[in-house]
Amino acid sequence: MEFPAADAMSQDPSKVLRSAAAELHDGVAQDLFAASMEVEDLTRAGGLPPGVGDQLARIASNLHKSSLQLRGVLTGMFEGNLDRRGDTVVERIRSCVERALHRSDLTIDIRLEGTGPEPDPDCADLIVRSVREGLANVVKHADATEVLVIMRRGTSWWTVMVEDDGLGDATVVRHMIVKSAGLTLGLASLAAEADRLGGRLWLSSAGRLSGVNLSISVPVRVVSSDAG
Repeated sequence: MEFPAADAMSQDPSKVLRSAAAELHDGVAQDLFAASMEVEDLTRAGGLPPGVGDQLARIASNLHKSSLQLRGVLTGMFEGNLDRRGDTVVERIRSCVERALHRSDLTIDIRLEGTGPEPDPDCADLIVRSVREGLANVVKHADATEVLVIMRRGTSWWTVMVEDDGLGDATVVRHMIVKSAGLTLGLASLAAEADRLGGRLWLSSAGRLSGVNLSISVPVRVVSSDAG
């Protein structure tokens, strides 16, 4: 994990703080969540001495809760002020890709398809958050070398996909979403927000890259010029 260099402290302090929060969110918090899943897998192993399974289950639960609490704090530190609403969705996603490249050795390509008006601010934020979460998961867990971000823009819908060539299993990721349902963090919260906005978030096996494909679709609501 890389933190801002000492000379960076001469920059805008809030920007440095948000950068550090983002690194912790995509590093330590992700590691805690991964550890909770590994310990949970151990609880299902056969032949454990009496009581050990229950102890492991409590450890897994505590790790899971700690990772969610940490991510909640860090998300509040960087996400509220890092949404860059003055930029286009494409520019904001390019920024997400640049940060992922800085943290990894991945090759990340962006493909733009179609044209269409920008989604409203809530839908635009959801797209950016989904891409950011998808890239963070690939960096930390997928053991991937290549990522493709596809943006399909239209007059009624925008669909953005993040697919990788890693070893991830879409079924396992869906299980993680179900486990986190009702919480305000991660893919589960993004799926709930997509549903609230009339969109959809789903996971599938990637096409060309053969890993996992995270997709988000949101409606485009065009406001009439004489509305209001």
